[in-house]
Amino acid sequence: MNAIEPHRVEKPVPVSSDREFGLVMAAFMAVIAIWPYIMAHGAVRYWAGAISVLFLLLALFIPQILNPLNRAWGKLGEILNKLIAPVVMLILFFGVVTPIAMLMRLTGKRPLDLKYKSDATTYWIQKEQPEPDSMKRQF
Repeated sequence: MNAIEPHRVEKPVPVSSDREFGLVMAAFMAVIAIWPYIMAHGAVRYWAGAISVLFLLLALFIPQILNPLNRAWGKLGEILNKLIAPVVMLILFFGVVTPIAMLMRLTGKRPLDLKYKSDATTYWIQKEQPEPDSMKRQF
């Protein structure tokens, strides 16, 4: 643990019930099975339909068999979270924040006005008082 970084306690991510997992996977595989038919009147993917029926039957009658798959699916989600979240933040920072900051510097825009003013007695910005009736009937 670094002295700068506080100690973080990670809570375990709650895993859905085995029955819910089986029903969701059955629905997902059913969509994969009929997707070509819906989009282009192509052939139905019977292999995905069979997997969908298998998940549905297991979820309805013996959901405890799906427990290892459910746990593995949860672990995969945790791993993807640890990998993808920093990558997305990096892309957002260097793809959005940095170009906007560079553009603002090139145009001379300084929204915080942090320059030192030796002749200033205060850094408070005086605002005009709003009209007394301006806050009536806001919505």
